[in-house]
Amino acid sequence: MGIMRTKNQGVLKDSTFDKPEINDGHYLELLDRTHVILSNVNDHLLEHPLTENDEELKRMFEQIIEALWDIYQTIGSKTINNDGQH
Repeated sequence: MGIMRTKNQGVLKDSTFDKPEINDGHYLELLDRTHVILSNVNDHLLEHPLTENDEELKRMFEQIIEALWDIYQTIGSKTINNDGQH
């Protein structure tokens, strides 16, 4: 979305998709995608045997998880509240 690839010209931006109109579904979709990435980092990287035995890697993956959690919470705070406002 927003990028057009051609064999002869490489990667070009598609100007017809400069700024998409945001709807309620975008918030839930981004929340879901963030949760999927958060779960993958936790399940497949943080809980990997090498990570469990390497404090530096463990700390780095924990920072990623913390940042993703903050992003998840920020997206959630931008969803529609009770008065219909974002």
